[in-house]
Amino acid sequence: EDLNTLPFKAKAQTASVVGTGAAPEGIDQNPIYYTLLSDINWRVKPFASLKQFVRNWTHERYGKELPKAIQAWSLLVDTVYSSKSNAALIKRVGEFAAEKDFDGIVALPMRTNKKYIQPWYDLSRVKQAWALLRDAAVNYQNKDITGIPQTLNYDLVNVGREVLSKLSNRVYLSMTNTSRTANQVYSDGTKLVELSRDTDELLCTEKSFFSIYNIPESKATCSWKQNSF
Repeated sequence: EDLNTLPFKAKAQTASVVGTGAAPEGIDQNPIYYTLLSDINWRVKPFASLKQFVRNWTHERYGKELPKAIQAWSLLVDTVYSSKSNAALIKRVGEFAAEKDFDGIVALPMRTNKKYIQPWYDLSRVKQAWALLRDAAVNYQNKDITGIPQTLNYDLVNVGREVLSKLSNRVYLSMTNTSRTANQVYSDGTKLVELSRDTDELLCTEKSFFSIYNIPESKATCSWKQNSF
């Protein structure tokens, strides 16, 4: 919501602002966010409703209109990406809430003061979005013999990774609770290993998450830059 309105408020306060800038940390793991950030500069006023933006964006990203995908991204915009629901969290922990610093899948770094950040969204709704993306992929594949587009596969895997990651956090917190018995710790540990295996199996279905592909591409890009300047 803020991304849809704040640029216009900033421009209204001065005549010297001509656009917005972004520093996506050299990666593009938030395509819908950065697309909106870029597109907003070409508009004279905010979207009356982000639902229209979501509809247009999913069509552009997947090559056709997929009702299930539109529903999925509408859910994600209202939960994970919602500035309304995460405002209290940001106010409590500061402007930068690094929730990924504490993650049951990648494990909490040893001997650090990192603390668990309770998600600001309802995980059940994100699980619902994941299921809707899966349905969209199945419907797409049934109607197109060429298979689903890589963008849809990436989003399906990425949302699933988020769901499994948040589920693992619950198990990790339970396992590290000092009041737990040895049998309970063992049970939680078994669940955590299963979740890690499930996540690994899921990520192996999308090459964008393979370091074997990303590292050579990064080296090639670095080499090109060195030879160009």
